[in-house]
Amino acid sequence: MICDAVPLPILGCDHALRACSAWEPSIAVAANPGRPGEETIVVAFIASDITSRPWRPSGRTNAGRLERSAGEMNGRSPPSPEGPSKRVSFAYGVRPGPGGPIRWSPGRALAPCENEEMVAAANASVAAGPDGVFYCAILLETHPISVRFFRSAYVGEELVFNQIGAHLAFDGKPWIVVDNSKGPGRGTVYLTFTHKEPGGACPLCQLTRSTDRGETWLPPVSLPYSLGAHTRMAIGPDSEVYVAGHTCSASRCPDGTGFRVLKSTNAYTREASFSEMCTPCPVSLGGEWTGVANGCPNGKNLGQIWIACDNSAGPFRGSLSLACSVDPPGADPMDVMFAWNRGDGSAWTSPVRLNGDNAEAWQWFGTMSMAPNGRIDVVWNESQNASCTTSQLMYAYRVAGKTSWSRPATITNSWTMGTGWHIGGYYHMVSDDAGADLAIARVDKGPCGVGRNVYYLRINARP
Repeated sequence: MICDAVPLPILGCDHALRACSAWEPSIAVAANPGRPGEETIVVAFIASDITSRPWRPSGRTNAGRLERSAGEMNGRSPPSPEGPSKRVSFAYGVRPGPGGPIRWSPGRALAPCENEEMVAAANASVAAGPDGVFYCAILLETHPISVRFFRSAYVGEELVFNQIGAHLAFDGKPWIVVDNSKGPGRGTVYLTFTHKEPGGACPLCQLTRSTDRGETWLPPVSLPYSLGAHTRMAIGPDSEVYVAGHTCSASRCPDGTGFRVLKSTNAYTREASFSEMCTPCPVSLGGEWTGVANGCPNGKNLGQIWIACDNSAGPFRGSLSLACSVDPPGADPMDVMFAWNRGDGSAWTSPVRLNGDNAEAWQWFGTMSMAPNGRIDVVWNESQNASCTTSQLMYAYRVAGKTSWSRPATITNSWTMGTGWHIGGYYHMVSDDAGADLAIARVDKGPCGVGRNVYYLRINARP
């Protein structure tokens, strides 16, 4: 069980999906267009040991696990042991509505091909559109590296992903969002990726978009300030597009490195342009983003930079929120920090620390999402010792229309990272008015032995 046996009074945990030999999950939720009131949840992740059996339900209506990883692919037999050692797989579940019992269905491997040969893939990003269609972008570890794009469809009662379009000649981690607003860009699919110039010190972030459900893509826009590989996007109520990242090159930023927020009001057009949304620049989160920290606690990556826009009808409509795990000044190795902005060009608030004051703890993989009603949810891993080998998942929230935060609450039991393990670069969460759907990874003992596992959790909002 991923959740503690005794639920906390302000929330509950629904531990439903478990995957074996898997890490770096992405999650999306959409209404089922063919069945009013029904929702589909898709979890995509990197998986290894691809010759084993497919994901199968465990027998309970709201629980399941992935028995190894990749299994059948669109009706074909599993690949041979000589096939790729790493693949992007997905599982999906159906429920009657937010927070309802989930019926999980067998998942499959996405099957990118180059010259009819299966190739290794990683870095999945999945998002849902207003028509209930899911999109998934993955990075192909070919030479040269490129991005493949998939779109969901129903074959009878089964959800499948079909590869569409030609490969995108991008060489960095992809991330996608879809415009679900009622603005003029509704339905546009946005994709950020990184591109490293020959001899460049750090990757440049670019953005492209599709107005025909991924069939074709407009020419990419190079974003200013060398935002690097850890950018995230948010969509505003009138189809505004916001991009948040951290500059990695002081030579490109006369006012220094730091957190940047960019805004476009015409990103869905061929003439897309971006301007900066910070007063002063860069935005302060009370510390610096850091990707590597001497192997502690994840060895390779300690989290992403998350941005959300309030699309509610409440008093903060159009406001922006920024959250990230950062390295603050002094001996404290890491905190989860938050700042927000009215979205009107005014100054960002002073950063607020969401975790407790344990100066020895690492608060890593800070992850944020916002509900349609404006409630903000944030989770993070919190180490329980200075050596950062053991962590628990923590949760805090801000009620819609308020500026104060709840006290942090523990929502999972402890787990130990172990030496040499890496669970990817992010968790992923999607919020609704009743709670949040969260996909995480961690190292523990599962049906395949000790290894990397992916979990799904449901966090129920306070009444």
